[in-house]
Amino acid sequence: MLRLLWSKCRFLSMPDLRSCMDLSSMNSLRPHFGGPAATALALTLALSDPALAQLVCISPQTHQVDIVMTQEFQRRFAGRDPRAMEKFSGVWSAQEPNWQGGTVDVKTTLNGDGTLLFEKNTCVSMQGLGTSCPRESGQGYWAAATVSEDIVFMSTNVTYSDYTGHLIRSECHGRYVRMSNQGSFFDCDDAQCRSTGSTHTRSR
Repeated sequence: MLRLLWSKCRFLSMPDLRSCMDLSSMNSLRPHFGGPAATALALTLALSDPALAQLVCISPQTHQVDIVMTQEFQRRFAGRDPRAMEKFSGVWSAQEPNWQGGTVDVKTTLNGDGTLLFEKNTCVSMQGLGTSCPRESGQGYWAAATVSEDIVFMSTNVTYSDYTGHLIRSECHGRYVRMSNQGSFFDCDDAQCRSTGSTHTRSR
């Protein structure tokens, strides 16, 4: 879909280009994503690198390509920080309780080339039925950008099979994470990391 848009619009001037790609609603979106400068940069990156053009983000609500999120992920993936990527490369494990009184175990492999693998097991115990641990697994891409000495913004683009076997394609997310030491990092709610979420421990 994006390739068709770029093929159709690539030779237009910037005002006509934004109109052609129907991006006039970008200014109403949250400021972290989009904007005319990001639009121009993402299009330039994608047109100059065919592999990058394949990294699209699919909206879980509409099941269509989210152009703004796609542009932001492509920009971040093309500009990933080598030092941050090296620091966070490895196999990470996290465990937290779920709302049904069981546990969620997640193992994520972050490779230095920007690819990733993950597995998630959600264990639920039911009286008379024992314990069940449905599994989700997937693969995708990640990028890290340094925010401060120990905080990075991590972007992910993941395709995975959920516990029902349904395939979720190219789901994109971004979050702040903070390295507590070389052996663990945790999720943050904002760039200042004033409150934290799951802790991920390095397996190897």
